[in-house]
Amino acid sequence: MEIIISYLITNYNLMKQHWYNHGALKDKGKVGTDKPIGKDVDLGGLLVKFDWGKKRVISTKKIACPSGFDFKNHLIYVNSMRENTIYVLDFDFNAYRRIDNQYFNDLHSLNSTNRGTIVTSTGLDTILEVDDAGKILFDWWAIDNGFDRDQYGNQRIINRSIDHTNIDYPTLLQTTHINSAIYMDNNEEDILASLFHQGKILKIDAKTKKACVLLDDLTNPHSIYSLNNGEYIISDTQGHRIILFDIHGQIIKELKGDFNWIQDSIRLSNGNFLVADSNNHKILEIDSSGKIMDSHNYSKNWKIYQIKEVKT
Repeated sequence: MEIIISYLITNYNLMKQHWYNHGALKDKGKVGTDKPIGKDVDLGGLLVKFDWGKKRVISTKKIACPSGFDFKNHLIYVNSMRENTIYVLDFDFNAYRRIDNQYFNDLHSLNSTNRGTIVTSTGLDTILEVDDAGKILFDWWAIDNGFDRDQYGNQRIINRSIDHTNIDYPTLLQTTHINSAIYMDNNEEDILASLFHQGKILKIDAKTKKACVLLDDLTNPHSIYSLNNGEYIISDTQGHRIILFDIHGQIIKELKGDFNWIQDSIRLSNGNFLVADSNNHKILEIDSSGKIMDSHNYSKNWKIYQIKEVKT
């Protein structure tokens, strides 16, 4: 079985010097940084095609902080969180084209849609769906929908007339740190989105843009995916659990373990789950009971973002 892995950072020791400077909010349980990292800091980044069974690297591609990615039309669409662009590659990692937009900032998740791709522009607390030319097909701004205060309680105002791609907006100055968004089904009438700071999953009506809370009481969640059977999966990152839930927000299954920052988790074609156990620097394969079936340790100077099975 082949998987693709985005290692967001390959110079994690440098990142820690910035990320763990929380200031006065650390004691209040606020996670993030209050200082911009700066575009001149080289954090590395690597996209890797990996043979999971043989634990062998097949090929690599250097990308500045690759984060969310997805497959569409035999191509790979991958965010560069540092360059605030979407790269489109073939499966040999050859560059095909790139997609840009002035509202791309601190890009996190990326998922393909019927019309294009839907991304979380996390630095702006915004969901954007764009076509292959970067034209906005849908947008949802947290500051317009009841989430207009940053982690210091200050009102956030965003100038939408400027290009935001070269501006740093630290995590604690964001209102939600929205980091994952998908359409719920092929009809693309509703969107699920994870709010890192609030620990909530929102259901957003794509037509009216009205939102309601579908799932609550999470701790810094990431990575929502549809399991194509009316169920969804979310990584409850600091809740140390993987949650399967239904369209009504009812929890179907919880998988807990000795995890340390679950950055991503997916269900494999064999029925097991692959878990990006980020701060333990491991990728784990677990069965439906949570038993570890296989594992891979990667460099302690690397920070994983996403894993995805290449289905043939």
